[in-house]
Amino acid sequence: MSAMSVSVIVPTTIKRVVAVAVYPTGYDTLGFPRRFKKGLFMPPYVLDVLEFLIERGLNKVLTGTGVQFETHAFNLQLARDANAFRLLEESLATRDKTVKVILFMVGVMSYQFPFSIDVMRRWKKMGAACFIGGPAINGGITEMLEGVPEGSPHRGKITDELKLLQNE
Repeated sequence: MSAMSVSVIVPTTIKRVVAVAVYPTGYDTLGFPRRFKKGLFMPPYVLDVLEFLIERGLNKVLTGTGVQFETHAFNLQLARDANAFRLLEESLATRDKTVKVILFMVGVMSYQFPFSIDVMRRWKKMGAACFIGGPAINGGITEMLEGVPEGSPHRGKITDELKLLQNE
């Protein structure tokens, strides 16, 4: 058996990649994002692991291309992370176009879905590539892909929100 080499072609116009993993919050009854000064609603190491995996993947793909990268992870239920995320979002909105931005909305539960979609809409307008996943929405995400198997319980049940987001 011979080893197979995979070559990744990175456009010369991309000088840096910024990858952001976000555990979202939800809206309260008045429509404000929920924020807490203390306490976590997901194990604190989950975002660390995701950030590590994203960093490792980017390192593997971008090594030798000359493209630099950075990773960030935020739990938007925490006030300090929400503030840091807002500052990063503002800085990326006016970034040099040679910077490619990737947003990962992770661990999204059903009550966090509307907030996640709102964040993704803003980031898509900035030109970011956006991904969403979590236990409550993964069934809908599979429908965004071609080839959902016939007879799958997810076939034909994609939510209107995801359809709108696909077309934006």
